[in-house]
Amino acid sequence: MSTGSGSHDGAGTTLPYTDTASGTADLVESTSTETGPVILVLDASGSMVRETRAGRSRMQDAQEAMTDAIAMLPDDSEVGMLVFGTGTGNDDSERAAGCQDVKTLQELGPIDRKALSNAVDSVAASGFTPLGPSMRTAASLLPADGPGTIVVVSDGVDTCSPPPACEVASELRSVNPQLTIHAVGFAIDDDEAAQQQLECIGRVGGGGYVSAANVQQVSSRIARAGGTDTAAMLSD
Repeated sequence: MSTGSGSHDGAGTTLPYTDTASGTADLVESTSTETGPVILVLDASGSMVRETRAGRSRMQDAQEAMTDAIAMLPDDSEVGMLVFGTGTGNDDSERAAGCQDVKTLQELGPIDRKALSNAVDSVAASGFTPLGPSMRTAASLLPADGPGTIVVVSDGVDTCSPPPACEVASELRSVNPQLTIHAVGFAIDDDEAAQQQLECIGRVGGGGYVSAANVQQVSSRIARAGGTDTAAMLSD
């Protein structure tokens, strides 16, 4: 089992780093000193229609978790939200369009919990997984030379490479070293490729990667990456 070093999000709280081999919580060093504005990125690709439990899809659980996380974010947060995978199906004939399918659900601004929650509720999963393009779009909404945070919630690998999503995260971080990218993997315990890719995004993005298996874990990890101290909630 591996061990890690302390990681801190912008609010000074520790962000857990999941060792995908052992399933134990490690910590990864983050060089960020503050969270800054936050862009939440939600995966609505076709794989999100899969069931996690009787009568519930991954998408439904992710929507519930995102809504719960929004409720926990600090009142003075600046928050925006993107979604990918809602504009096409996931047939190869739609790949070109699907790999550009990133939609702004809520422009960056003072947190509006009602508007964000309503936007989340409107999402229907169907398409591809353009992780790289979604991070580029998110970064374009944040300050070009100041602190900012991207939180990506996904259940699978980027289906729109090249370039690899990890390479995109590294590029964005090199352009703005004050940018922090966190990745939250949802229901991907058996997908080693997805774990490795999301882990890499968090590492080179200056943030961290966490794996979450249920609604409570997802919501607490999103909120923590966004600047909320939810240490008590992360003891599961």
